[in-house]
Amino acid sequence: MRSGALKALIVALPLLALAMCVQLFKALDLCGNTLRRELPSPDNELKLQYWTRDCGATTGYTTILYLTQSEDNSDLVTGSNGFVLAYEGTADIAVESWNEDALTINVGNREVFNEVNSVRIGFFRPKTIKINYQ
Repeated sequence: MRSGALKALIVALPLLALAMCVQLFKALDLCGNTLRRELPSPDNELKLQYWTRDCGATTGYTTILYLTQSEDNSDLVTGSNGFVLAYEGTADIAVESWNEDALTINVGNREVFNEVNSVRIGFFRPKTIKINYQ
């Protein structure tokens, strides 16, 4: 086998294995994800997605917020989404303010069990959005 073909094979096999693992985990996910709402940013470059995750009768509903680019129509599992926060229940939370650099969210008295302080979106022209909570 030629050296160039061997190098290509060495690179391609792990990528193929990774793609197969992602598909397997997607198939094994017993929880349902439903996109409930999308809120565009003021400049329409990003959108805030409200997803509801339902894992069956023994758990409650969870709402997960993601920031993503406006043109990204991927689902929750495969998209280039930026995780913002997850909280118990399905009630929407209020976006207090949103500009090109920061997003302020009013979580009220909801039980938030995972949150981040900033999200980096995009590959070629990445953008970092600071997340503030009230």
